[in-house]
Amino acid sequence: MKYRLLLLLSFSFVLAFSQTKELYLKSFTTKDLTKRIEILNKVIAIDSLHSHAYHQRGLAQHDLGNLEDALEDYKKACIISPKFLKARYDMACLLFDLGDYTGTIKHINKVIEYTPKNAVLTLPDIFLIKAHSFKYLKKYKEAHANYHWATSIYPSAHSYYESGLFLMERKQFEEAHRQFLKSKALDNNNPFVHFALGCSNLLLDKPRKAVRNFKNALSFDKNDYDSHLGLVMSYYKLNDSQNAEINLKHAKALLNIQYILYNKNNFKGTYWYENHPNFFDENMKALKMNLISSSN
Repeated sequence: MKYRLLLLLSFSFVLAFSQTKELYLKSFTTKDLTKRIEILNKVIAIDSLHSHAYHQRGLAQHDLGNLEDALEDYKKACIISPKFLKARYDMACLLFDLGDYTGTIKHINKVIEYTPKNAVLTLPDIFLIKAHSFKYLKKYKEAHANYHWATSIYPSAHSYYESGLFLMERKQFEEAHRQFLKSKALDNNNPFVHFALGCSNLLLDKPRKAVRNFKNALSFDKNDYDSHLGLVMSYYKLNDSQNAEINLKHAKALLNIQYILYNKNNFKGTYWYENHPNFFDENMKALKMNLISSSN
C-alpha cells in the first residue's frame, strides 16, 4: 500500500513538473502580454515556487506599465531564489525608475556580491545605475567612485559619456572633456557627445574648438537650438558678431521667441539656462551690448 502511494505521489510530481514546464515554455510563444500573464498564472498555481515564472510575469507586468505588480513578482522571484541575478537586476532597475535609489543600491550590491567576478561584464550598466542612484541621493563621492568603476570595468562609449555628464554637473570640465573624448573615440556618431565636447570646450575657454563641435552636432540635427546657442557664445568669444547674430536668430526661431530684447527667462528649458545660467546670461548680455555698439 505504501509502495503504491509513493508511486502515485511520484507520478503526480512528474506530471505536475511536466505540465508546468510545458505551460512555462508556452508562455514564450505569445506576444500578447496579457495572455502570457494568464499562462504564467497557471504555472504559479501549480508550482508556487517557480521563481522564473514570477520573473517572467514581472517582466510582462513591467512592459504593460503595471509597475507595482511587477515589483511584487520580482520580489517573490528573489525570495524564492536569492541568487537569481537577472530578477534582482530587473528589480533594481524598476526601483530606480520608481525613484527608490536606496533600494536600487541595495539590490545592485546584491547582484555584484552574488556575481562571479569574471561574469560582472555581462551586466555592464550595474555600476552606472549605482552611480546615478548615488548622484540623485547627493552622495557625490560614492557616485564619482562608481562612475570610475563603470568606465574601468566596462569602458564603453555610453559609460564614458555618462561619466562625463556627471563631471560636467560637478564643474570638473577638464576631466569631463577627457571622458567625452574617450566616448567619441568609440562612437563618433553620437550627436550628444559632439554637443558635450562643444560645451566643455566653451567652458574651458576654447571657443574655436567649440565651434567645430557644435557644428558637428548640428550636422545630425539642424534644429538643435542648444548647439546654435553654443555657437552664439563661441562666435562672440571669437569676436565674430555676424555669425553670433545669425545663430541667435536660428535659436530664437526654433524656440519661437518673438521678443527682440534679450531676456534670459525666454530661454527656460534650454541646456544653457538650466545648467550654466550665469555663464549664459553674462555672455548673452555682453553679446547684446556688442551688437548695439556695432549698430551705432
